[in-house]
Amino acid sequence: MVRLWNPNVVRKRYSRDLRHRVIHQHCVLGHTTTQVATHLDIPLRVVQRTLQHWREIGDVVKAPGVTGRKAILGDNEIEFLFALLERSPDLFLDEIAEELDAMHGVTKV
Repeated sequence: MVRLWNPNVVRKRYSRDLRHRVIHQHCVLGHTTTQVATHLDIPLRVVQRTLQHWREIGDVVKAPGVTGRKAILGDNEIEFLFALLERSPDLFLDEIAEELDAMHGVTKV
């Protein structure tokens, strides 16, 4: 029987080796995702996500540090921001945004 998601269970991390076994059973042995989940006793969604990563990036896990949103401010802009706030700590947020736009071309998002 396929394991279903339970909201009361803490999210579990699965090893790289187990994820490679998912790929082997699905791609080499030709098992369905449901069969793989049953054989390895892991949730069906883990099997699906592992296969998705394999198709998209050619690996079973994402590289660390690749996730997340790209930083809007660089080192120069951050230094400018600290200096601006040190000089005028009572600026409102819209005034800070105007200064960043005028000096560094950083616009509101």
